[in-house]
Amino acid sequence: SYSFCTLLKRKMTVLISECDHPPRRVAENFEMPEDSNVYVLTEDSPGLINIGKTKPKGDVRWKMRENIMEMKNPTNDVQIICITIPEQWTCLKNDGTEYPKSWYTTDDDDTMQDITTFVVHLQPRQKICPFKLTGYRKKLTEALLCKMLGSWAAIGNEPHPDPFPKTPIMLIGFPLKASEKTVWRCGQSYEGGLTHYGLYNCHSVDFACDEGTQVIASCDGVVATVEDSHSRSGGHVDHLFNGYNQVVVRHSNGTEACYLHIQENSALVTVNQTVKKGQPLALSGSVGFSPWPHLHFQMNKSSSGEEFGPSVPFAFESSDKPFIAVAGYSYSPQGRVMDQN
Repeated sequence: SYSFCTLLKRKMTVLISECDHPPRRVAENFEMPEDSNVYVLTEDSPGLINIGKTKPKGDVRWKMRENIMEMKNPTNDVQIICITIPEQWTCLKNDGTEYPKSWYTTDDDDTMQDITTFVVHLQPRQKICPFKLTGYRKKLTEALLCKMLGSWAAIGNEPHPDPFPKTPIMLIGFPLKASEKTVWRCGQSYEGGLTHYGLYNCHSVDFACDEGTQVIASCDGVVATVEDSHSRSGGHVDHLFNGYNQVVVRHSNGTEACYLHIQENSALVTVNQTVKKGQPLALSGSVGFSPWPHLHFQMNKSSSGEEFGPSVPFAFESSDKPFIAVAGYSYSPQGRVMDQN
């Protein structure tokens, strides 16, 4: 099998310093479309109340107190809580203004249901009030809220040991096929604050694209996973871990490429099939935790189990200059489109 030394000799690797890798244009390296209301809250978010420090005891958790949501992080590491509030409730910012609602669907019912989803980044030992709840007639108790919600997760945020290495990284093909529309907006990139954090997802990019855009192999390889049976969509926390369609291609150098959120019944390959770089794999969609139609692409070290190994950085090849996509910029398969905002 190929080692990274072999790849280097074949000019299949590149240094990050040799790539077009512009400064971050948007906070947290992600850009949410205006009609996709999933809210990322950090310590700098307007309207968020920082209650103070919490004791270094217990687990990351949330609770209700007089219709006010409190979250605490007693650990010495940044922790992330994702929570979805059902349509019975209206979420208010701490200045009293309303958070516009988002939507989701399930595999069993394509009817859109209103929700509000938050991704809250909690600093070490921090206690905050991210939002208030109103609008439901029953008396609000923590037990009632737990019964109604059921949809929250404390996401591990084990940091990646080397997110931007000085050693060569893989040089690969662009994962979307150029057609009449050859420009795609990058909505989230490396270390993006919505979902691209931690050991396994750090090196991921999201390209906003129309559903049905052809997804193609970035490298030669063998198909390891095909899942295209789901139809659920939207920004519900439950979709983070269940029901995201994907194709995974394993490469001979010990890495694998993951193509996520593909359309239901759109896979064009099967498990154990050999594929060539540029070969069609599936059609892009918006399945899983997907507040807007896009392709989520990431590279990981291969793992013998069901879970991915740690993510690995990569750059897209170009006839001009290799590039690393950054949120807030638009790209074609040849690189950043300079005249796009």
